[in-house]
Formats: sequence, C-alpha cells, structure tokens
Amino acid sequence: AALKNLRTMSGSALHPELLEKLIESLGHYPVGSLVRLDSNEIGIVIRVPTRERSGMELKILFSPVGEKLATPIQVVLNDAELGRIVADVDPMTRNIEIANYLG
Repeated sequence: AALKNLRTMSGSALHPELLEKLIESLGHYPVGSLVRLDSNEIGIVIRVPTRERSGMELKILFSPVGEKLATPIQVVLNDAELGRIVADVDPMTRNIEIANYLG
C-alpha cells in the first residue's frame, strides 16, 4: 500500500526514475509489509531476499480461516514461491501493530 501511495506522487512530488530505483531496492514487499498468501494466511515480511540470501521470511499471524494465531509461525518462501503472495493487507484492518513483530 505504501509503495502504491509513493507511485501516485511520481512525477509531481517525487522524481519518477529515482522513485523506481528506490522501489526496486526495497522490493515489492519490504520488511514490515503485511501480506495475504494464496492459502488465505496473513503474514508479515520479516526478511527480504538479498544478494547473499535468497528467500523471503514471513511470520504467519492469521490462519487460512482468519483466526489470529497465538504464536506466529515462521516460514521462508523461496524465490519460486514468492508468487504465493496475492495481496497486501492493511494492518489497521486486522488491528496489527507491525513493530510488535519485528526485531
């Protein structure tokens, strides 16, 4: 959602080429993004792929049926599985404080 908001400012408040370089360096789902998987689970991105390490690490916070998990489940999506992310989720709609799950 934040990246979409930045893109709306491209060409007016933000330089389009520099904005695209920034987005490219952050990735489509930066650390702290809340995402929905194709299984309907919802998780938070806690590590993104780098040159040194492939795969995206998530903490799954909600089950496929929408129940909040008592203990988040840590998973790694390899590069081929990144397509399992189907949408961003607004943390406010799930009453999630992102900072509580990072670090």
